[in-house]
Amino acid sequence: VMGASVIPAASATASDNWVQISSVTPTASAATLTFSSIGTYKKLMLRLNNPGLSGTGTVTITLNGDTGTKYSLYGVPFAGSGVTALSDQSTAGFIFGTAIASISGSIVIEQADTSNLKNISGYAKVTTASPVGQFSYLAGAYLASAAISSITITLTSTFAATGTVALYGVA
Repeated sequence: VMGASVIPAASATASDNWVQISSVTPTASAATLTFSSIGTYKKLMLRLNNPGLSGTGTVTITLNGDTGTKYSLYGVPFAGSGVTALSDQSTAGFIFGTAIASISGSIVIEQADTSNLKNISGYAKVTTASPVGQFSYLAGAYLASAAISSITITLTSTFAATGTVALYGVA
């Protein structure tokens, strides 16, 4: 007689246990917003809760003040087909397009505390004329070896002191 197979019971469900590090309403007329001295987190999540923009322009996110060509970001259009390169290792940050009128979404940075490359995933709703109307899914990488200690959002326009930008982490 064959012995009965025993499948072990599942242990407690793992959870990422996200904690809010900071949340801000961008200052009116400011062209940048920086989260600095972030600390050590395995994962980081940047939430853009429709921060108001004073006009149209380019929205760029840089990590650790790095403006080198180490960023790669691709978007799957919300109402279209194919994949569009948003920042393809020739840009100095994650660029979400030009002529942006509004942006909201969430970007997760994995391996934020290691010397490995950082995987980027998320979604964004971006109203823009170029390169495409709206994006829903984002994927990419930050090809640098340092742990993430700062995140900067830079606009070619300015913020309008509405909405929030929040940063979360997993220890």
